[in-house]
Formats: sequence, structure tokens, C-alpha cells
Amino acid sequence: MHHTIDNIATPAHNMIDGAATGAHQTVDKLAQKLNRGANTVGQQVQRLVDAPTELADAACGAIQKHPLRAVAISLAVGLVLGRLSAGRNRPVR
Repeated sequence: MHHTIDNIATPAHNMIDGAATGAHQTVDKLAQKLNRGANTVGQQVQRLVDAPTELADAACGAIQKHPLRAVAISLAVGLVLGRLSAGRNRPVR
């Protein structure tokens, strides 16, 4: 009787082990892909976080190299914005 049970149980046990191994490998592959994706997203987020600081540093460097040009550009932008906002504040007739 034990021999018959062993003959039936052994293939079933092997099949379950194979299925478990396959599932484990699939989960490992998925985890690796998710980790790579998370790393890529993390790198992109870091670039976005660093971008304002890098932009500010570049602007400071440009202002230090060309202070008169920076003042002239600021005045021009101020005049343009002033003209645009003055046109919007007029009463509607």
C-alpha cells in the first residue's frame, strides 16, 4: 500500500515543486524589473529636484559675468510686463 501511495505522490510532489520553482523564478524576474524601474524613476526624480538649483546657479553665473546686461534685461522684462498688465486694468465700457 505504501508503495502505491509513493508511486502516486512522487510525480505529484515533483509537479508541485516544479510549479513552485517556476512561480518563484517569475516573481524574482518581476521584482528585478520593478527594482530597475524604481531606480530609473528615482534618478529622474533626482534630476527634477536638482534642476532648479542648477538653473539658479547658471543664472547667478550669467549675472556675475554680465551684470549690465542682466539689469537691462530685467528692465526690459519689467516694462513689457507693466504694459501687458496696464492693458488688463482698463475699465470695460
